Amino acid sequence: GKSAGGGGKRRSNFTELVVDLTKLSTAWRFQLPPYMVFIIRSLTTLDFCAVRTGANMYELAAPTALFRAMAPKTARGRAQLEKTLLAEDGNVNWQKLIALSKSAGGGGGGG
Repeated sequence: GKSAGGGGKRRSNFTELVVDLTKLSTAWRFQLPPYMVFIIRSLTTLDFCAVRTGANMYELAAPTALFRAMAPKTARGRAQLEKTLLAEDGNVNWQKLIALSKSAGGGGGGG
């Protein structure tokens, strides 16, 4: 196979990036903080599962991400959500919600 050095090769998944970073860290002797190693290992595991199963991790994570976005845990987060989605009269600004959904890739298309 060809060397990965410099040829403008595109990575098809996160695991390839981790392999390249591991090679660099070995060659240049730098260390990552433990929390970064944990995050990288977690993402590598998820990426491996996605590649092996053909799953789209964005689609799988969407319900959880939507739930978290629509149920902020802090007062500041709740205030921002209200500011973003409620009209001045306190009702839901449906046009804004639909536009936000479309911009996030939801598109509002049915099954």
